[in-house]
Amino acid sequence: MLKKITNPCNLYVILWLFGYIQNIYFDSSLLSMVFYIPSTLMTMYYVKEVILNCRTTGVMKVMLCFFLFLCVYGVGLLLYNDAVGQDPKSFLMMLFSSLGPIFPFYVFTKQGYLTEYKLKIYFFAFFIVAIMEYFAFEQKALMLLELNSPYDEITNNTTYYFAALFPFVFFFNKKPVFQYLLIACILGFVLSGMKRGAMLISSLLLIWFMIRTMKNASTKQRFFLLLILLLFVFVSVHFVENFYDTSDYFQKRMEDTVEGKSSGRDRIYSTYWNHYITNDNTLQFFFGEGAYHTENILHYKAHNDWLELLIDCGLCGAFLYLIYWYSFFRLWRRSDDNPIYHSIIGACLLFSFIRTFFSMSFSDMPFSMTSLLGYVFGVYLNRQTK
Repeated sequence: MLKKITNPCNLYVILWLFGYIQNIYFDSSLLSMVFYIPSTLMTMYYVKEVILNCRTTGVMKVMLCFFLFLCVYGVGLLLYNDAVGQDPKSFLMMLFSSLGPIFPFYVFTKQGYLTEYKLKIYFFAFFIVAIMEYFAFEQKALMLLELNSPYDEITNNTTYYFAALFPFVFFFNKKPVFQYLLIACILGFVLSGMKRGAMLISSLLLIWFMIRTMKNASTKQRFFLLLILLLFVFVSVHFVENFYDTSDYFQKRMEDTVEGKSSGRDRIYSTYWNHYITNDNTLQFFFGEGAYHTENILHYKAHNDWLELLIDCGLCGAFLYLIYWYSFFRLWRRSDDNPIYHSIIGACLLFSFIRTFFSMSFSDMPFSMTSLLGYVFGVYLNRQTK
């Protein structure tokens, strides 16, 4: 038992999960430090290990360059504190909480501490914590609703955590009925959370799952899977129709989507884009204005990775980010020797890339997704360095 706990991978996951749980139920700054400080120190240590002792190639090498590039901007904010309303430590803390965990999981995979079997176990822990966060957010948000609000429902931002769990479902390919039950649970939470971005991504992931499942199945299995898929689609459509008929807020969200209402995103996007292209400062055009400088313009983050990077890090930051996605895409193309991992990497790519256009992907990467990215990067890049 002690050996399992002292396993660095298990210890790292435990620290992060208990950190999430204490934020949900206790929200104690002292207790938060108990979990945050050691987990962050572990992240820093393994970033150092990747730099000094790991021969990185492909997407992992680009990820490391992108991470260190952003760290420079985080240090700049720490020194100059020139972003309105932002804690000078906030950018670095965001980086080590969002992208940072990819590096420990990458090393754990190379060292044999992180395996497919362990990821399956972690999946259930991630699922439980996501459910806890969902209901905690729901309770807090409903308490803050105005008394004269015509709706008794809210948009639950934690639904991205459920969408991030979708790629794990491919690991359970030998238990198709269990797979569909997991998908039904994930989609149920995503739909009830009424976050349109999460619903779009989950719909695309479901289509990807159907395509890959049918392609990887034998002729006999396809007939059985087709029946399950038809049953699943029928139940899902019935559930959505019933949910639409009984939820005024869900009707409003769908009507807003059809009418092209984007919660003010179109105004935010046009303002930031016009700010960037009309900036005559050549240095800022190529290297940006500094971490979180979108806050100095509208007091909002861009909710779009590309615009955020153009303002904060300039053309160089956005170009490096583009190279990362190209490297990620190449890894997916080269993973077709293993149908399951090809499906998982494709799902991770889909979730992370689509999110860059209407949310914040690199600055709000779910912990569950970082574990999966670190694992698949470690598995496939290990082959290239041997």
